[in-house]
Amino acid sequence: MKMLLCVLILISGTLAAQDRVSVVTKKPRVAVLPFEVGAVSDRQMFDQGGIEKFAESVTQQLVNTFVGLRRFIVVERSAIEKILKEQNLQTSDLTDPSKAVSLGAMLGTEFLVQGTIVNIHTTTSKKDKKSSCKVDLLIRIIDVTTGQIIASKDITGISDKKKDKSANIAYGALDNADAEISRSIKQVFPVEGKIIRFVEPETDKKAKKKDKSKKKQADLVLISCGKDLGIKEGDKFQVIQEEEIIVDGQIFKRQKAVGKLKVVKLEMDGIFSICEVIEGSKVISADKEKLDFLVVSIE
Repeated sequence: MKMLLCVLILISGTLAAQDRVSVVTKKPRVAVLPFEVGAVSDRQMFDQGGIEKFAESVTQQLVNTFVGLRRFIVVERSAIEKILKEQNLQTSDLTDPSKAVSLGAMLGTEFLVQGTIVNIHTTTSKKDKKSSCKVDLLIRIIDVTTGQIIASKDITGISDKKKDKSANIAYGALDNADAEISRSIKQVFPVEGKIIRFVEPETDKKAKKKDKSKKKQADLVLISCGKDLGIKEGDKFQVIQEEEIIVDGQIFKRQKAVGKLKVVKLEMDGIFSICEVIEGSKVISADKEKLDFLVVSIE
C-alpha cells in the first residue's frame, strides 16, 4: 500500500550542540519506552486489545530503526518493562525530569525515547466509499543527564484510499514511516569524524590516454566514519574548520563550515570511508599537510 507521509521535525540545539557519534567515543545507550495511547478517535477499527497491539508495533518499529542505524546501543525492551514494573512507573510519569534522570540511571542509559499515539482518524469518501486513515505520532528524545527534551517530532502518516476500514490502514502507515523517522534521528545524532588524508583516485590509464579532454577528477579523501556507524555510499558530510577564541579568559571553539563530502566507497574495516569533495576543494586542499578538519554527517 502506497502512503503519503509528512513529517515535521522540531530539533533543539545547533550543529555544534548536537549529540555526535564517532569511532573514538562509546555509542550512546538509548532506551525506547512503550508508546502511550492518547485520545484516539477511531478505536472501533481495532479489535479488542487491538490499539494496545498497535502501540506495541509502533514501539518495536522505533526500536528497529534505532538498531538499524548502528550508531546506538539499544536497551532491551524486557529490561525497560521490568524496571518500570518494579518502580511502579508509567511512561507519562517521566515528564518529571527527576524521574527521567532516575530511570536513565537505573537503565545505565544516556537517552530516553518517549512516544505517544496522539490520534488515529479515518475518513470515507462519499463518492467511491474508499477510506483513508491519518495517524498522528509524537516522539520525544530526553537527555537523562539533564532531564531536558533535546528533540521533539510530530509525525503524521496518511493512507491511500482503500475499501478497508480495518487496522490494516494504520499498520500500512507505520510500515512506511521508517525512512522519515530514520532521517530525523540521524539529524539529532550525526556521525562525526576527521579527514585523515587525501586518496589517489583509481584511474584507467588507457582510457585516460584516449580521452585527454576528460575533466579533472574530484579530490578524494579518507575519513574516520564507516559502516560500523551505519554510514552508506551516497551519505554526505559537512567539512568543519575549528578555531579557538578567547573571551574574558575563557576558551571557546568556533566552528565554520568550509565544504561538503559525499561517500563513494566504504572500507572493509568498517571504520573508514572514501569521500569525494563536492564543495570546498580549494580550502581543503590548501591545508593538505595539516588537514585539521572535522566532518559531520548531514541529511
